[in-house]
This record gives sequence, C-alpha cells and structure tokens, in this order.
Amino acid sequence: MSEVVETGPATAESGGRVYKIEHKGEGGDFFLLNVVNLILTGLTLGIYTFWAKTRVRHYLWAHTEFDGEPFEYTGRGLELFLGALIVGLFLLPVLWFLGFGFEALLLSGQAVLAVVLQLSLFVGFFFLIGVAEYRARQYQMSRTRWRGIAMSLEGSTMKYAVGVFFRRILNVITLGFSTPHLELYQAKQFLGGARFGSGSVTTNYNPKELYRSFLLAYGLAFLIMLIPLILLVPAYVELITASVSGGPGGNLDGLEDAGATFQSVVFGTILLYIAIMVSVIPYSIYQARKWQYIAQRTMFEGLQFKFRATVKDWIWLF
Repeated sequence: MSEVVETGPATAESGGRVYKIEHKGEGGDFFLLNVVNLILTGLTLGIYTFWAKTRVRHYLWAHTEFDGEPFEYTGRGLELFLGALIVGLFLLPVLWFLGFGFEALLLSGQAVLAVVLQLSLFVGFFFLIGVAEYRARQYQMSRTRWRGIAMSLEGSTMKYAVGVFFRRILNVITLGFSTPHLELYQAKQFLGGARFGSGSVTTNYNPKELYRSFLLAYGLAFLIMLIPLILLVPAYVELITASVSGGPGGNLDGLEDAGATFQSVVFGTILLYIAIMVSVIPYSIYQARKWQYIAQRTMFEGLQFKFRATVKDWIWLF
C-alpha cells in the first residue's frame, strides 16, 4: 500500500503511518523579520536585498516540517549577490551595444531594422525570464536539506526556457485560456525533475482534467468584471465627448453633461474595485483545485501526496 502525505491543513496516513507537512512560523516574527530587512535594504540602497531574501528563506525553511523534522536552507546572501553581479556585468555591455546599434540604425534611416532590433531585444529578455526561473529553482533545491539529505533539480534549463516561452506567448494570444497548459508544464518541469537523495519524483499531469475548474473560475471572473466595465466604458466616452463640446468655442450643456457623467465614472470605478476584490473568489476556486490536482498526480518513491487547502483557505491568504 502506498504511503500518503497530505499538505495544507496537514494530515497523512498509510496503514497507520502518519506524515505531516506543516508550517509552524509565527506571523509576528515573520513581520518583524521583514521590517528589519526593509530598513537594512533601504539603508544599503538595495544591496542588502540578497541577504534579506536569504534570511526569509532560512526562516521559512526552518519553520516548515515534514514528519516533525524541519527543512534546512544552506544558501548565502553572498552567493545571490555574486550571481546577480555576474549577470549584470554580462548584460550591461550587451544593453549598451544594442542601444548604440538602435540609435545608429535610426540615424542612418533604417527604421525597419531598428524596430527588428528592438523586437529581438524584447524576445530575448522574455526568453531569459524562463532561464532565470529555472536557474533560481535549481539553486533553491540545491541549498535545501532535510535530515541532512540533499535535494536537487535535474533537468535542462534551455528545455524549460523554450517550452515556457512559447506557452506564455500562446497564453497571451488565447487571452489566458491556455493557463492550465502553462502552469502544469511548469509544475512538471519543477517537480518532475526534483531529486531527494537518490529518490526521484514522478508526475502525471493532464491539462484537460483542470479545464472544468478553470473555465468555471474564468467565466465567473469575466461576469464579475463585466458589470462595472459596461458602466465605465460608455461613461468615459460620454465624459470625453461632453468635455470637448463644452470646451473653448463649445457650449455649457456639454460641461453639465460631463458633470453628470463624471458621477457615473466614479460609481463605475468603485464597482470595478469591488469586482476586483470579489474576483478573488473564482481565482481561489481554481488555485485550490489546481494544487489538489498537482498533489494527487505527484509521487515520490511510492509516496503519494494530497493537498487539503480549500477555497476558503486561499481566500484567507488575501
């Protein structure tokens, strides 16, 4: 019989054997830690950011337990600082060269090539986001220990970067409808390549199985946002039209109409903010279902996971 680990409000069971993944940190302690980090980051003009991030990870790892034993984070702020410094020393000359090339092309009348260069720069940085994400996750995993056992992330940085690059473009084109494909691809790359000692993680994700929850959340969010937008868009058009007609050479009726329409704009804006807050509910519906699904389809050497956080738990995070 396979063992089961449940996370969230955490319990676990398998033939009488119980495991738990739980976080035991205190909100007050974590708040003070972030206050100190914020002050030191400001005093050092941002340089302390890397050490601040490391202190946060040390705290979170040390207060997260599996089977009663805490995780350990061995990373150092100096490592993050040197990594960022190396990346900066590489990118700054590249950016300077590309900026110089862009201006040179414009001055020589080659505007089309200048635009192509700018687009290439945008695509390149968009691609590098994926590279940075995977390398950062590899670093975090390599600096994580549990009972002295090392963790790691084995996989191809370029494979992840290329895959997530095209999936993000597809997600933009489809107005977010391919989100389950994108997120499950990321989960598969991050979790499927994870190693704990000599043990490996296996995953079995199918985006189609998430679409029912996703479309429900997407549809609810759309309907919630639709009401204030129906009020706001015509009101803005009327406000601009009335203001123009009541301007120099116009008539006062336009300004009176603008005053009335302005009230509609204010009311619609308030409704929009309320709608944004209410849209947390469909978002939480999808997030709860997504992480429950990911946990159920992730296994480690016969150990099966379950995630029990509910929609209510996700809402409370906000």
